[in-house]
Amino acid sequence: MINNDRAFCTGQPHRTDSFCCSGCMGFCSCDEMHVIPWWNPDHEHFFTTYRCGKCWLSSLDETAAKVADLDNDSRRKFCDFLRGHGADSLADDLMNTSLAEASAILGMIVAKIRAQEISLSA
Repeated sequence: MINNDRAFCTGQPHRTDSFCCSGCMGFCSCDEMHVIPWWNPDHEHFFTTYRCGKCWLSSLDETAAKVADLDNDSRRKFCDFLRGHGADSLADDLMNTSLAEASAILGMIVAKIRAQEISLSA
């Protein structure tokens, strides 16, 4: 189900340019870039972030903590995030399931991103 949407791809694409990490604001090779969902507590929303090898896991931990403690508002916001990445059918499925099941599914997505089994499209 996860890989059927264009929001996710398997593996990490090869990149040759540099990018600015949205965590530490340092410049890194794009080969080090991780595109992840991140819960921003200041804006209370999920955003697409581009993190370097030093920052991505701690940022993903913040997202994992939020989806583990999912409420209806944060579920809707994660679904909005998924729709922004073209994963409309997954977002619809998550909105039509129980909150506990949606939290478990989102937790699996975050775990697959952490294991680098799937990644968000840049």
